[in-house]
Parts: sequence; C-alpha cells; structure tokens
Amino acid sequence: MQRNDREFFNALAESWDTTRAHDPARLRELIARTGIGSGDTVLDIGCGTGVLIPFLRERVGDSGCVLGIDIADNMVELAAGKLARFDNVAVRRADIMEFSTDCQFQHVTCLNFFPHIQDRPTFLRKVIGEWLAPGGTLHVFHDISRARVNAIHGESKTVKEDRLPPCGEVGELFRAAGFILEACFETDESYFVQGRKPAMP
Repeated sequence: MQRNDREFFNALAESWDTTRAHDPARLRELIARTGIGSGDTVLDIGCGTGVLIPFLRERVGDSGCVLGIDIADNMVELAAGKLARFDNVAVRRADIMEFSTDCQFQHVTCLNFFPHIQDRPTFLRKVIGEWLAPGGTLHVFHDISRARVNAIHGESKTVKEDRLPPCGEVGELFRAAGFILEACFETDESYFVQGRKPAMP
C-alpha cells in the first residue's frame, strides 16, 4: 500500500503539541547556532503545528519574515491559529517536493522532519537550487538525540523506516548537493547539520 503522509500527520495533529514536549531553551540554543538574525527571511520546512516558528520570529524581529509549510492540513490550521498574532509570519499547506515560490530565502530550517523526506538528494537540490538565496543556509536539526528519533519512529508502523542517519552521512549529502558544510554534530540531546549555498561570484 502506498504511504500517505498527509493522512498520517493529519491524524496526529490534534495531539501533537501534548504528546511531544519541546525544551524552549534547547530550541533557542539550536537556533542561535544558525546565525538567523533581525530582518532575515526564513522558510521552515515541515513546520507541523508551528513549534519552531515563534522562536524564529524572535530572531527575525518585526523586519524579517517567516513562512512555514507542511503537508498536513490539520497541522497548518493549528499553526495558523497559534501564529495569527504575527503579521510577518505565514503558514501554507504544501508538499515540499512540489512547493515552488518566487521568493528566495536567507535561511531554510528543518526541525525534526528530515527523516521523513524520502528522496533526500532531490530535496537538497531543490533547497539549494530554488529556495535559498546565494549565500543562504540550510539548517537540519533535532532537539533530541538521533537514537531517540529512531526509537520513536521504530514504534510506528507508518514511519518505522524513517531513520535519521549519522550526521556525517547527512553532511556528505549536503556536499553532494553543492552545499558548503559549515557544521555537523550530534550529542545525547540534539543533532545539527548546517550548509551554505555558495555566494554568486
């Protein structure tokens, strides 16, 4: 049977924020490593219920903007409700492999979502070729360990094969797609890979 991620994540949306606790201090620490700052433009991939977006909004301030996209309608609806107070934040339902935009962003973030991407080389080529401005950066991170990510997914029939590889393997995927690898580490509490799109000559 063909997998339906939209249906799977729609079913999880209502309980998402109560079954998966996030440590605000850890999220702020990870975001601080990205270099996102005032006035920046950010695309948040697989934004879910908008967990990361308020923290991104803290960094970009009133002069920047954040766009979140997610495949699940119910996730997007919840995120939009939580983020309605921000006039420089938007969320949109889209399949990341089909998403297109006339804008280019200075940063693309991917929190707790990378294992669910089935065709990672194509995704990375899309990020660097379409979504990122020259000199922009892609940040793939998790606020729990790789072992914990894989254990959680292993308990699910639908996403049990959605494994998070060692960060070194993901770093090599970044390089193969044309990124300059800037950071690559994992600990017992987090996981972080960052790559920069080369600036124009």
